[in-house]
Amino acid sequence: MVPFVGIYDMLRTELDPNGSFNVTEYGTGKNPEQFRVLYAYSPYHHVVRGSKYPAVLFITGDNDDRVNPAHARKMTAAPQAATTNQGPVLLLTNSNAGHGRVPI
Repeated sequence: MVPFVGIYDMLRTELDPNGSFNVTEYGTGKNPEQFRVLYAYSPYHHVVRGSKYPAVLFITGDNDDRVNPAHARKMTAAPQAATTNQGPVLLLTNSNAGHGRVPI
């Protein structure tokens, strides 16, 4: 699978430089009810050690002003450490690109 400039840590996205704009759409982790909803679908928080994850190529751009590239970095590291599968879990970061403009 090839996820492209995604938000993977739903609980911390509002703390990113542009993250406050996401609160109206996704909610806030500061509200207990919204925290539970965000946690329920936050991919980063549901990586399970010992699972067999498929081969993955996460793609991000260093100059993305909408989604912090740290999301892809963290999300790449989590299944790399957790998977028991032999397929690669890789990260492609384009240093000259931003959101949605990451050439493969």
